[in-house]
Amino acid sequence: MRSVLVKPEIVVCAAALVACLAIFGGRLRSVDEIAVYGVAYSLAQRGALDIDLLASSAPGMREPPFTGVGDFGPDGHFYSGKGVLPSILAVPLVKLALAVPGGDPVVAALLVNVILTALTAAVVTRCLREAGAPAWLAATGGLVYALGSMAWAYSKRLFTEPAAALSVALAWRWIMAMAPGRVGRAGLAVGLALGGAVAASYSNAVLLPMFAVLLAYRALRSVAIGAVSSISRAGQAGIALGGLIAGLLPWVIGLSIYNAARFGAPTQTGLSLLEWSAPYFSWPAALTRMYALLLSPYRGLLFYNPIVLLAVAGLVGAPWMQPRRRAPCSRRPLARSSISCSSVSGACGGAATTGGRVFWRRFCRSGRLQPAQP
Repeated sequence: MRSVLVKPEIVVCAAALVACLAIFGGRLRSVDEIAVYGVAYSLAQRGALDIDLLASSAPGMREPPFTGVGDFGPDGHFYSGKGVLPSILAVPLVKLALAVPGGDPVVAALLVNVILTALTAAVVTRCLREAGAPAWLAATGGLVYALGSMAWAYSKRLFTEPAAALSVALAWRWIMAMAPGRVGRAGLAVGLALGGAVAASYSNAVLLPMFAVLLAYRALRSVAIGAVSSISRAGQAGIALGGLIAGLLPWVIGLSIYNAARFGAPTQTGLSLLEWSAPYFSWPAALTRMYALLLSPYRGLLFYNPIVLLAVAGLVGAPWMQPRRRAPCSRRPLARSSISCSSVSGACGGAATTGGRVFWRRFCRSGRLQPAQP
């Protein structure tokens, strides 16, 4: 029991929880957070999907700053266009808060991202341990993610990024920990995790082809060259990709039903993405947004991406990393595939995000960071 408690993953998770609670504000500060909370509250209180309370308090929902929050369905109700995964995860805590006298459902919902951030830090630590890092280096990597990136700021807000970050980190971990003979199981786990990332934010679908390529590559590498025929090795990649599709399928069906229940069509999400972002599809705008995506403190890949952090740890910590005998990956593939995967995801994401230009609107007020308020 004592050895379990002193594992670096447990220590990092506990430290991240304490640090995130130290800045916990317990208040919703943006319309995006209210939309995510509104879905959770409606589900917990009356099993509904609408957020009519937000629409009634702010009638001009199609005008800034509410553009992109959601839309009215054919039944006249207003529905959120934000990812549903954080809302689903918040439902049990909101239900508990509603059942306890004096409980605050807003505080309960906000605790979800505190927990998700701590779990993601633990997953980062675990990935480093499985790559051969000593306990101190793995713990340092997990704490750097939790306290040295935008993950710390996101932990006190009810945005969708923490849920997406945990999903992506889990998908990465299951790919790198793939064992020979279990490629199908690994593909299934990766598909379930990536489906969660898409359910947190539809824009994360750009990650699917990159993770599919990486999964197939790891499946091929799981069988020694010359041990079996090339056809058999290719079959391992096919099994892994089949598992990936099987893992994604429940999310595809679930999200299609969710969209149809709100807007009458499986592909209607409530966000007019192309119409809203069309003015940004130009070469000058694309270059500006790519620069913002890489370097902005809001969502820059160098500030808020657990995979990039693993790549840095794999390169900087190389002298201390000793891959375990059972570990299927070493520091070099860890670093190379981390850098390539995160770089391509940045290139794809640059065409669908405004980069760091909304950082101040989300986290700052009057040019200053918003302090946590009790």
